[in-house]
Amino acid sequence: MPIFSGTGGATGGAEVVEQPATVRQAEMKRIIFVMGQELYGAMREFMPMSTEIARARCRYRCPRKRLLRRVYDRMLLLPASLVLFVLNGPARAEFSVCNQSLDVLNVAIGYEEDGEFQTEGWWSVGANRCAEVIREPLKNRYIYVYAEDVFGQPVTEGSIPTCIGAKRFLIRGTKDCWLRGHKQADFFEVDTREQERWTLFLKNN
Repeated sequence: MPIFSGTGGATGGAEVVEQPATVRQAEMKRIIFVMGQELYGAMREFMPMSTEIARARCRYRCPRKRLLRRVYDRMLLLPASLVLFVLNGPARAEFSVCNQSLDVLNVAIGYEEDGEFQTEGWWSVGANRCAEVIREPLKNRYIYVYAEDVFGQPVTEGSIPTCIGAKRFLIRGTKDCWLRGHKQADFFEVDTREQERWTLFLKNN
């Protein structure tokens, strides 16, 4: 899976979860995403129609502000999910991972904390969504990332072996993963170029 990274904001979000997403959860997220796309298309069709209805009722006697007000009033009748599509602004994450594939990805990260390397996960990131992974200005130039699909198969290629957990985890140290009851996975390095904010994009081949 190609990796693209750079500075900038990210939209949407995902919280750290107790365990990676399952196949059933991935399918539900995909259904919700498709429904959202259909609702967004319906909203785009609704707007011109609402304007025409308002203009017809005014019959040239309504001031422009009143016309716009009528359109706005009709927007209030839209489902809350559509309003969220419009109002959802840039997230304020300092390090985000954006999933630009068509599948749900489970993401873990690694970084240095108090002189020792540690790993943390999981963030389940739906298709065309972003996870706010680190919510403070970056202190480390290098962040390490590992991602797998809902079947537990790696989708990123890395060369830095370190520890991950089966469920939500925060693991300090990189040695003896199996002896300590963890699994081992290969993380890849992200150079943030000493920026305070960074967004990583994961895309399909």
